[in-house]
Amino acid sequence: MSARIKTTIIGAFFWVGLFLYETGQTKEPDCPFDSLRVAVNYINNFNRNIHHDFWKPEAGLETGLATDFYSGILEIGGTWVKYSARQKPRPDYQSLFLFVGWGLEKKIMTKLRGNLSLRVGDHLMIFDDDFVEPEGRVESELAVELAGGVSLYLSRQTALEISGRYCRVYTRHRLELAFFGLGISRSLAAPGWLKGILR
Repeated sequence: MSARIKTTIIGAFFWVGLFLYETGQTKEPDCPFDSLRVAVNYINNFNRNIHHDFWKPEAGLETGLATDFYSGILEIGGTWVKYSARQKPRPDYQSLFLFVGWGLEKKIMTKLRGNLSLRVGDHLMIFDDDFVEPEGRVESELAVELAGGVSLYLSRQTALEISGRYCRVYTRHRLELAFFGLGISRSLAAPGWLKGILR
């Protein structure tokens, strides 16, 4: 990723975060773990760097679960993307990012909310290579991701989501990935037994 694009993306997240912090109304307070928000998003890796000279990203999928925390929002989730080799015999691989995150959510207008979160997790690269022993087909690396977006609420429980993500994977040569996301989320009441465990 070029320095100019990287600066633009990080700058955009900074200004969104500052906007969420300085303006709008805080989301109505809930008791921690009272509700769960389930989200499913289509994601697309749109940036290009040396990694993309060798692998072409396909459409991906992200699923996640978020809940009100004592302060902010707590989330867990996973992102899956397939990368196809541009030349053989280099193998295709599947990317799986399993994360936990914490963030903030602000009401911008009656049905529009903005959010920003920091995620940390395990980035798995699962290679499709029959000539490598099974234990050598998976690489596991630390990854940190900054995610932000807006949610348009169609009802009290259902929202459309537009989002962006900037992910840094701590491989030997840092892997930087930027994603656009589009999806839907649904809020549900957390079952009593789960609230008891989490609290």
